[in-house]
Amino acid sequence: MEAEAIALQRQASGAAGQLQGSVRLAAPPVVASHFIAPRLVDLRKSHPGIRLELIGGKDSANLSRREADLAVRLLKPADSGLIARRLGLLAYGLYAARDYLRRRKPETFDYLGYDDSLDHVPQQRWLLRQAEGRPLAFAANDLASLYLATRSGLGVAALPHFLGAADAKLVCLAQAGAAADREVWLLVHPDLRRAPRVRAAMDYLIALFEREKPLLAGKAAA
Repeated sequence: MEAEAIALQRQASGAAGQLQGSVRLAAPPVVASHFIAPRLVDLRKSHPGIRLELIGGKDSANLSRREADLAVRLLKPADSGLIARRLGLLAYGLYAARDYLRRRKPETFDYLGYDDSLDHVPQQRWLLRQAEGRPLAFAANDLASLYLATRSGLGVAALPHFLGAADAKLVCLAQAGAAADREVWLLVHPDLRRAPRVRAAMDYLIALFEREKPLLAGKAAA
């Protein structure tokens, strides 16, 4: 009964015909805070009646239970009940602070990475290959900590280019290329895809990722 009630709410929401109301978007925390949030001004200007609720969390929001209307994910979705669109690639590079590079040579680099719980992700596997058996000097389970530790001069880390290339304190030492690329997907429940406010948010996100493709691919860091 609960599932049926949620489905009825979702269908009613999807039938709403106005470009106003809330749209809940779930995304990986740093993608939400450092990539999407700073680029929402144009959406607000073009659709002032839409209030975007940005949910940055490591746990995937359940769209079928209306925990979010839209989701940006870094894995190809396995749920066949959702509509998915590939937004592009999130590329990585090896980054270090300029001050760090002035006082350290490559053979003495300290490597910063994820803890053991994330050893399976492509960017971590690539980083460990760069370290060539050297133990990590710092480990965390979140990208924000890795980014801040890197820009503070603690060592070198694999960071997405939208973070590293946009930070004047950091230098890209190597492009990870296909070895660490992450696909970016936009998901929506079929009941909501035609709701005008949801469609407007989707169109904005599709255009945003297309416009920022050079930054996401690391061309600015080349």
